[in-house]
Amino acid sequence: MNRRLLLMPAAVLSGAVLLVSCGGNSATTAPIGATSVPAGATPVATTPAPTTPAAVTPAVTTADVATPIPGTSLAPPSLTPDPVLASKFPATIDGQPVTGVQTGLYSDIIRQFGGTDAEFQKAVAMFASIGIDFNRMSFGTASGTVDGEAVQLEALRTPDTDANKIVQNYAMMVGGLDASPPPPPTMSQSTISGKNVAVAVSSEGDTAVLYATGDTLFLLQGTTDSQTAKILQALP
Repeated sequence: MNRRLLLMPAAVLSGAVLLVSCGGNSATTAPIGATSVPAGATPVATTPAPTTPAAVTPAVTTADVATPIPGTSLAPPSLTPDPVLASKFPATIDGQPVTGVQTGLYSDIIRQFGGTDAEFQKAVAMFASIGIDFNRMSFGTASGTVDGEAVQLEALRTPDTDANKIVQNYAMMVGGLDASPPPPPTMSQSTISGKNVAVAVSSEGDTAVLYATGDTLFLLQGTTDSQTAKILQALP
């Protein structure tokens, strides 16, 4: 399993990744089996044919109701945005626009995607142990196209604190909120596109590249060497 971001409980993490894919937009399509009745109209009862029931067509409405996140019963949560973190994502990468920038407090994501109080307190303690205030941390994502393929950027911001603290303790913190954390990754240092980065390789062979700049940590996973180099070149 490629544990994206690697610091959230697996169940919470799945929801956060789905938030990225759904974009947090309002719904325009009702759930399958719903019907649309104009205001003031009286619904007309119908009886399906005994042998060949009529196919049910999803009704299209303009109701301002949040679309459930695919594979869950959750709607996209309301997150407290971090405009400072949003501004750190580049406008373009590899000549293509960066889109879908979303940010929110890390604590909001834990709470709103089903994280327990115990997990929340564990996160507070884990980050406090390395000098980071978990309640102020924010999480951000954005999408881009590099070498003709879709890529996802992820970032953490630790206001007034050097994000290198996470890099230095990353192996210890991986899966730190899971009940059964995975073995720690193997860490190494590298220079890519003139930037000093850390490279984490999990026991399953998944690779994450971590680039800290000031109070912000960018995390790249699932990218090729060429894509990684072009993304890092575009980062501040």
